Amino acid sequence: MTLLPSHLEKRVGASGRTPARGPEFVVWNVGQGQWATFVAPGFCWHFDMGGERPDWAAVLTECRGKENRVSFSHWDQDHISFAHEAGLRLPGLCIAHRPLGDANPHKRRLLAGLENCKPAPMAIRELSRPGDRTAHAVTANEVSRVFEVAHVAVIPGDSPIDREAIWAPRLAASDDAFVLVLGHHGSRTSTGARLLGRLPRLETAVASARLARYGHPHPAVAQALHEKGIALLRTELWGHLHFEVSPERQPL
Repeated sequence: MTLLPSHLEKRVGASGRTPARGPEFVVWNVGQGQWATFVAPGFCWHFDMGGERPDWAAVLTECRGKENRVSFSHWDQDHISFAHEAGLRLPGLCIAHRPLGDANPHKRRLLAGLENCKPAPMAIRELSRPGDRTAHAVTANEVSRVFEVAHVAVIPGDSPIDREAIWAPRLAASDDAFVLVLGHHGSRTSTGARLLGRLPRLETAVASARLARYGHPHPAVAQALHEKGIALLRTELWGHLHFEVSPERQPL
């Protein structure tokens, strides 16, 4: 049985509970997709908003009445599908990072009603850079934005292993992020050895996926994490995952 980190708390069916009193990092159970949020007393910073099923009651419990920002990794439907409704339920929601590259009209309409955010002095660091794009045609996954959240979590979107080789060295060798949201939901095309080697204090990896239907997380990824002693948590088994964060890590 895998022992969980001391700062990890499992909360399932969070819609009836009181909002967090201190900062926390949440990976929402959306089925196959991605939606993660850094929750603090005055704001919520979201990373993607997509998947098969949102739990609006749980999200609103944490984020209603706060400043809400969202950073999108890329244009895949399972990363943006809730964006339009989120704008209606979270008035004032703005986009801090828009997805790169081209998208069809339907996907663009999902984001069309959201304004760009004004700059804010928060420690959300984008590890990917425009110059990482190669001269040849690239997929949406290859241009995924990658975020490091206040020395708490790394969120690679669907960035594949060959791109990890470009942005992972930008992580400090002493990086103390303790949560990794698995790239491409735990597909074997992401989460390579170079990335894991740059996260020496990594304790928990999260697969926001459905194993039976999509095969995520892949057994090879699960084995690599096991060999390094990193706990693998699947949102389909645990529900919403809330990682308590010490106040000094709050990205302000």
